[in-house]
Amino acid sequence: MTVKKKWLNLLDPNKVILYPLQFANVERLYSNDAVYIFDEVGSGKTISSGIMALDFLEHHPRDDARWSAENDVLVITTNALARPNEVKVAGQFLGDWFDKLPFSDMGYTNRVRVVNNHHSKFKQRLSYGLVIIDEAHLFLNRDSLRYELLTANITAKKVVFLSATPIKYSSSDLRTYTEIAEALLKKKVDSSWLQRLNTLDKKPEDLISSYFDVKFPVTRYFKDTVKSLQIEGYKKTVARRYETQIWRYKSYVNKNEVLLENIQTLYRESKANRFVVFTRYVEREAYSIGKYLETAGFVSSNTERADQLTYYIVTGRNTQELSDFSAKTGLPTVLILTYQIAEQGLNLPGYNHIINYHISAYPSALEQRYGRIDRLDSESEAIYNCFLLGTSYFDSNYLNFYSAVYTYLGSLLKYLPSRNTLLSPDILKAYTSMRYEAERYLKHLLSILNDQTVSKLYDHLLALESHSGEGGLISASLPPNPNPTDEDFKNLLDFCREDFSVSDEQYANRVEAEQSLQAGIRDKIDNLLKDFSKESDERTKVIDFLLNNNNVWDHIFYQKGQSTLGLSYDVGWIDPIVGCAEFISENNAYKEYLAYFNQQIKLPMEFKVYRDKLNLYFESAFNNNDFNFLYPEIVKSSYKENLKEYWDKNYKDSTERDKELSPLILENIKDLLPSLPVFRMIAQFKSELLRFILTDNAEFYRDRFNGDVHVFAYAMARLASRDFGLSKEFYNRYFADTHKMDQYKSQFGVPVVKEISDKGEVKKVSEATNWLKLVYHLTRKETYICKLRRIYGETYTLEYVFTPKVDHTMRGYDVPLFNYFISRNSGSFRTWVENNLVNHIPRADYIWLKDYWSDGILNAVRKQTFEIKL
Repeated sequence: MTVKKKWLNLLDPNKVILYPLQFANVERLYSNDAVYIFDEVGSGKTISSGIMALDFLEHHPRDDARWSAENDVLVITTNALARPNEVKVAGQFLGDWFDKLPFSDMGYTNRVRVVNNHHSKFKQRLSYGLVIIDEAHLFLNRDSLRYELLTANITAKKVVFLSATPIKYSSSDLRTYTEIAEALLKKKVDSSWLQRLNTLDKKPEDLISSYFDVKFPVTRYFKDTVKSLQIEGYKKTVARRYETQIWRYKSYVNKNEVLLENIQTLYRESKANRFVVFTRYVEREAYSIGKYLETAGFVSSNTERADQLTYYIVTGRNTQELSDFSAKTGLPTVLILTYQIAEQGLNLPGYNHIINYHISAYPSALEQRYGRIDRLDSESEAIYNCFLLGTSYFDSNYLNFYSAVYTYLGSLLKYLPSRNTLLSPDILKAYTSMRYEAERYLKHLLSILNDQTVSKLYDHLLALESHSGEGGLISASLPPNPNPTDEDFKNLLDFCREDFSVSDEQYANRVEAEQSLQAGIRDKIDNLLKDFSKESDERTKVIDFLLNNNNVWDHIFYQKGQSTLGLSYDVGWIDPIVGCAEFISENNAYKEYLAYFNQQIKLPMEFKVYRDKLNLYFESAFNNNDFNFLYPEIVKSSYKENLKEYWDKNYKDSTERDKELSPLILENIKDLLPSLPVFRMIAQFKSELLRFILTDNAEFYRDRFNGDVHVFAYAMARLASRDFGLSKEFYNRYFADTHKMDQYKSQFGVPVVKEISDKGEVKKVSEATNWLKLVYHLTRKETYICKLRRIYGETYTLEYVFTPKVDHTMRGYDVPLFNYFISRNSGSFRTWVENNLVNHIPRADYIWLKDYWSDGILNAVRKQTFEIKL
């Protein structure tokens, strides 16, 4: 635990809180080639995996700076989180990484690739350093093409699995993760952790949720455990899971009526109530619900309205709209979406009710939905899980509900301590009376299964598969205007949709594919019938326990061993704070690790105290064109000297904590500065400028710009769309109204002109505008000839960079990149430079002795030579 972490010094504590249990995963990856993060939904797995990726990239540099990906990171996530949009150009998953963690500051944004988990993404043989599989439970089906191609074609040095719900079908799912790891790593991995997860005969302090060892490859922590071990005196007061509710309807015809009545009742009780409705189909369900809400006065809007109830349907057509609802206020009353696009990864902390209009057959999926609103940053005082179930109408939802409760009671609690997601006295009583109807329903589905039906099923499933994979509509509806006699087929399709995917690539021909589909459906029905025909003692005991303990719905449950009678297994429960967190905090290994953690974060936490004032200092230097303070080494000075002098002058008499600049900060200032907003902005500005020297496919240098490429305006617009954390005054000064491109022409074209007195004589001295000055500084060393330097083995002095020699044999390629931005191939100025910057710079008599930037710029744009004066 002594590995240096440069990335840690670049963290912005205002954007991300480091929790010890998250940070420990960095160390965990040192000891294991495969790591399994099975923490609760909403407990920060995305950020935790981000710091693991940062650390891996720092300690595994590229062998070839441009082409090799063997030390890079591959992230596999859901389509909704991988797809780029206007706000998150790298997609939601990487967007969270890049916004909150210093990937850009470390120069790592091009070393991370994200793909969705569709099987088509794994057709090529590719090798990576670290592979992170988000929502890893979606790869559990060994017969799927997704599993087959991933394990056959992707190779990694390390692999991390992220899943809050790692068990989907049964406890045997856990072994599948080790099989995937072995396939990617091309070697055996330790699987002894599988038995360690079993809760039977375990004391509460020995459960995986109460356990701490940075060398152990598996974690199963809960949100409140994570927070309480970071925040002294933390007590859970928000986002408490309340007893799950059933909203009953008599038939499918009045399902929307019951939905509306319950929403209206709850909204009258509290105007703060907000509802997320999970459906299966867009046309058949989501739009139907929307139209019904409109009959009661709701209006379609993606924001809150003061005088009307609102609803909004997320279809997946707009890649940006999912991120529109991650705020805590200003939200529509009802958000309607399909589970295919929102069951994983979406953050909805402003909502407090999940309504399962469609019910999944798997408790893992239902937990994922609940996790959309039960987040680390949730401020709701209570959250609810609601199920719409018919009283005399048995359909696929009813069957799925029964299956989910059966799986939850049977295999989930035995291996993974789990927070209650769907159980309540009402639900348990309903469950005990549903078995007969479930068996009858399954037998009916079996009776309608024939070759003709299977062929029709295959066509629908294939269409759904193609829609969900490559950026089309994520959730398709059934064919328009299905006639009433298709009700059986609709139920059969619903039964198949969560478990069966089809692809012509997987089989020799269509006949073989249909035969395999039919056999799979029959096997699933037969297995469910066998399961439902018997009821285990374990389930009975769980039911009895929960029915008699109504006050523990928000606790963590597990099966703890034989009862005193020795006839069955007892149910245990543990609190995430006064149980799990206390056990971990008393662990000697954790105490030792905590001391290490606090030492590691000492510098970034101390930097937080000075961060804002330091940034204002450099913003002021930029505004005033004092580039010698931005880059003091050019004038043989140092940040340390300048800052110490500035601090003594401005804060010496202050009574605040930061009146003296910390020696720890001064000693590490060069490592810390890249994380300041103004330097992050400058680094991004350079990136935006340099991207224009390459052709669109990044293969060659451009010979010329197209007429519509306005380099400066485009770069500024890109800066304006990023949140660097700049002061409001600085942002408004340069980036207000950035959508009006024409404003750039005058906004940044006014130079600074000073008058100085030299021996009583007044002379004008010209300083280039700060933005043009910055362009010069960022690009002056990036010459064409730098590309050839490795070939010819030459090095060039600073003088050469400012006044490059003309070598006609190089066909003008020894021109600084700054000149490349401002000069056409003909030698005249590019239009945007000539009109907006160059002609406004007056001829100067003198320049400042130390102002290398003005010297270089004025020489380049006006061919001026200068007599240097102090």
